[in-house]
Amino acid sequence: MANNSIKHNFLWAFSERVSSKIVLFILQLFLARLLAPADYGLLAILLIFVNIATIFVNSGLPSSLIQRKDIEPDDFSSVFNLTFTFSLIFYCIIYFSAPFISTFFDDDRISLMLRVISLTLMTGAYNSVQRAILSRELRFKELFKANLSGAIASAIISIIIAFAGFGVWAIIFQYIANQVVSSIVVLYYIRWIPKLRFNLVRVKSLWAFGWKYMLTSIISMISNDIYTAVIGKVFTKTQLGEYDTGNKIPQTISDTFSSSMSSVLFPSFSKIQEDKEQMKQYVRKINTLSSFIMFPLMFGLVAIATPLITIVLTDKWAGAIPYFQLACIMYAFYPLHIANIQAISARGYVHITLRNEILKKMVELLSLAVLCQFGLYWVAFGRVASSIVALAINMYPNSRLLDYTIRQQIKDILPTLIIAIIASSVAYAVLLIPELNSCYIAVSLQIITCVVAYGLLSMLLNKKMVIQLVNQIRIRRV
Repeated sequence: MANNSIKHNFLWAFSERVSSKIVLFILQLFLARLLAPADYGLLAILLIFVNIATIFVNSGLPSSLIQRKDIEPDDFSSVFNLTFTFSLIFYCIIYFSAPFISTFFDDDRISLMLRVISLTLMTGAYNSVQRAILSRELRFKELFKANLSGAIASAIISIIIAFAGFGVWAIIFQYIANQVVSSIVVLYYIRWIPKLRFNLVRVKSLWAFGWKYMLTSIISMISNDIYTAVIGKVFTKTQLGEYDTGNKIPQTISDTFSSSMSSVLFPSFSKIQEDKEQMKQYVRKINTLSSFIMFPLMFGLVAIATPLITIVLTDKWAGAIPYFQLACIMYAFYPLHIANIQAISARGYVHITLRNEILKKMVELLSLAVLCQFGLYWVAFGRVASSIVALAINMYPNSRLLDYTIRQQIKDILPTLIIAIIASSVAYAVLLIPELNSCYIAVSLQIITCVVAYGLLSMLLNKKMVIQLVNQIRIRRV
């Protein structure tokens, strides 16, 4: 019964992520044809500071509202009042620091743009508590409607601004509109208005969990943004734009799946946190099923990268192809990261997640420090290698917590990985046919070849997994 409930909620969460991500993904591709790689490099710099400030604003407290079993009505208002106060403080910090940041990156446009896009800190404080309420109640259908509405409305606004010739401002206002509209839609469903109440004792209790979650997120985000800052400072904005866009496309695809998993697994795992065997079986099924979907998708994208980028983004984005391919390999394994991390956090061992995050980021930053002097390609390659090490670090605690060892996890996913690599290699070989002069024909043949090869090899070598997948998508009513 619980298993069916998780599957039902996952489908709604997945629909929510897929629908909004598809809209925003199409928008991103559309805008990439209008804007230059340097414009996206500028946006990446702006988001460094907004993303880090957002984590400090939320303080991990919205996640505490989901994880804690004994929540009182005033806890939501207390968390909002605190996070909104933080949002005002950090907005002021960014506002007055903007000219110095603009000088550091040698671009006068950064100051005003940063002050405008940082307005999302205030709306984000409210939106994070709204989402905590819906996630806690497993109301992913309402989240689906809110996110889709925000995505569509923001897409329309950004397209109008882009056609008016305002460049990067189109993406900036898309970020703002998306959050504002989705908050309005959620308000319609939950009718939650924060009250002027603040219970310090309750907040301290929530903070006991939240500060570890926040620090984990901060470490993760700072590590990611250090890559952007270093690339933006050491290399050109065009190179940063190519790297960021090449990374962002597979990241969007992976996040659609991974964030759906995360939004469902954390509250669902929290409800069964005492049943170790049941959690182990869920993690095992998630690993095998997510690998069966993500491995062929991401490795297939590696194979078709050259004609695909040429068709979708035009030749001016050819420099993004190698970063796109390396990012596809890295993000293919992200659902495995998510399943292991959420299992650890849901059982209340956030200190382990924090410790692991510190260790993983030390590996990443060491890789960045060593490889940035050899060029941007080496930086991207080092990040892929670091992510593989990070996966082992994320898997290790569950050897003890769930009796699910690294060896068992590798054994569960290895057949699918091998089949996906073979199928994508066969698809890549299609490009060696000299008569293929059209990118459209080439990518079409590659996709057909990859799908057929993966399907046939799976039926021959991994039939048990195919049967399990078919059984999993037959959701019975709870």
